[in-house]
Parts: sequence; C-alpha cells; structure tokens
Amino acid sequence: MKYDRSHTEAFYDALGEREWERFERNAATRVSLATHLHYLRQYIHAGDSVLDIGAGPGRFTIELAKLGANIIVGDISKAQLELNARKVSEAGFESSVHERVQCDIVNLSMFADSSFDAVVAYGGPISYALDRANDAIGEMLRVTKAGGHVLLSVMSRLGALRHFFPQVLELVDSVGLLALTDPWESGILDERFSAGHRLRLFLSSELLEMLGKHSCKILAMSASNYLAYAGEQVLENRWDDAEFWNRFLEIELETCREPGALDGGTHLIAVLEKV
Repeated sequence: MKYDRSHTEAFYDALGEREWERFERNAATRVSLATHLHYLRQYIHAGDSVLDIGAGPGRFTIELAKLGANIIVGDISKAQLELNARKVSEAGFESSVHERVQCDIVNLSMFADSSFDAVVAYGGPISYALDRANDAIGEMLRVTKAGGHVLLSVMSRLGALRHFFPQVLELVDSVGLLALTDPWESGILDERFSAGHRLRLFLSSELLEMLGKHSCKILAMSASNYLAYAGEQVLENRWDDAEFWNRFLEIELETCREPGALDGGTHLIAVLEKV
C-alpha cells in the first residue's frame, strides 16, 4: 500500500480528542505511556532543541516541556495542532513551544540539516508513512545534529496480533480468513480490518534492517506493554497500590528490553544516535 498524505491528514483531523485519550483508556495504556516516557527522560535534557514530529494533541509535547526542552511541534493534521496548542496551554507549558508547523514526516524540507538536538516521533507516525517509512527515518536523522538522538516508536506486528487476537477472530467470522492472514503476511493494516487506519505493522527484524541503512547507532530497543496486556484486568485492580506499581514498572522495563520480548508489545521503541 502506498502512502497517501491526504488520507492520514483527514484521519487525524477526524480523530480529534480521541488521540489524546488513547493513553488513558486503561492501566495497560498507561504502562505504555510510562515506557515511552522512560526513554524520553533518559535521553532528553534541559535546553535541548527538540522536534516533536507527529506530535498530535501534545501528550509528549508536555513531557518534553517538563524536561526543559525547547520544542518545535510538527504534525500532518491541522486539527491535531490546534488541539496541541490547547492542551499544552492548559498544562501551563506553552512558553516551551517555539513554533507549530503543519508538515509531513516523510518530507521535513522546511528544516535545515542538523537543526535539532533530538527528534521525537512517538506513537507510530512512521507506521503511517507505510512504504515511505525509510524516508521518514532518513529525514529525522538529517535534521538531527551529529551525536543527537532520535526517539521513535512504531506499531508492532506480532504485538498487535497478540493483543487484538480476539477481535481478529471476530473479523474472521464476519469477513473470512483474510482478516488473519493478510495483515500478518503483508504487515499492512487497512480499512478492511480497522476503524479507518492505514498503517504498517513492523517486526523488530524489519525495523532493525531499516535502521541499519542509515548513519546511526541504536542505543536502545524496547517493546511497549509486554507484560501489561497479559494481565490487563489484574493491573487495573491494582492501580492504587503505589508500591506494586513502582516495582512492576521496573520489571516491565527490564522485560521489554529482552530480545525475546521485543515483538510482544503493542509498539516497538527505538533510540538512535546520529553518527
């Protein structure tokens, strides 16, 4: 499937506030947020100039501001940029955002080479680039300074199938076996099997192969939500137990970095250093 900017733009314009809410749906999605934030806090420092690309309504923009970053916000959707301005302002961090730009992750030509200390593309914008995912990675690295960092997450093929398997089986009953075999074999999820999405689901081996084509060092790779979705309801019941959560998150982070767990979460997270 070829990348179609207009489809992705229209999809996120229509999605609106639901994009903000997706990290608050349950305990497991909050674990996903915590996993992403772990790497943000490790590699982003006060004073860093950061491009938050595919920023959506500002979930990570706010966290970058808390870390003292100087932020340029980029997104393909005008509606998401407007929501970003509102959410960041309501959180009290608008002064950390220097500019908001409607732009496409596969073409960041409005930014010069080596413009940023770091680029953050969390939540899957590279997955939505489909056949141009490699172009997106190249553009993010191009605008990053030597020695700077790119933090990204993509949708996981195995993890998505694992987590949504009951829904997949329901689709098999209604539309046939293609609902199971096609996304697995092609790595593409489209409108036939989802609520309007057109995106690429990655295997960790595919992501590693793609990253290997670029001048970068892989500093970290992690799954997101390896343990959390296996015990989703149990975790929800323990939400008020701070001692449990602190220890669980430590174990989750360690587990998600293990090679055998990389493909088992809903997202694959990678941290790159430009060389």
